[in-house]
Amino acid sequence: MFAAVPVLPVEGAAKGAVPLDTLTFDKVIGKHKAVLVKFDKQYAYGEKEDEFKKFAEKASSQPDLLVAEVGVSEYGEKENDQLRERFNINKDDFPVYKLFKQNEANPVDFKGEVKADELSQFIKTNARLWIGMPNCIEKFDKLAEELLKSDSSSYADIIQFRLFRDLLSCLLYLFWLPL
Repeated sequence: MFAAVPVLPVEGAAKGAVPLDTLTFDKVIGKHKAVLVKFDKQYAYGEKEDEFKKFAEKASSQPDLLVAEVGVSEYGEKENDQLRERFNINKDDFPVYKLFKQNEANPVDFKGEVKADELSQFIKTNARLWIGMPNCIEKFDKLAEELLKSDSSSYADIIQFRLFRDLLSCLLYLFWLPL
């Protein structure tokens, strides 16, 4: 028999992000296909933190991506400062984002503007994982991407065949439920 354990929110952690520290970092990183880690001061705030929170919540629907954060304390016991030093992160550069991919030794550094959409594009490009807008369907996003890349002579084929096929499969999935 299992007992129900209430899940309490971690103070300071963004919804959808897992807080990591020097004891848990290596245990967690290698177990996921991709992990985006935000290194920042212990209690971050402001516009960049708000964008990270948007991204973390949006990315929670991607099963192969873990979003995590390492809060670095500058005072007292200087929590997680060892991780900051290990990855050669300067405190003045906070927040710093690094993408850890399974079976790859070195993380990929995020160099873009800290916006939810920029982080999503970074994950799509570097981890090849799809993070959609709310209420979007991955197949339709890929179809739209294909349309944008193609020339106008192939529009009819793409729309008539692929759109119909993908729409039909989605409708069957949604409505072919046993009563």
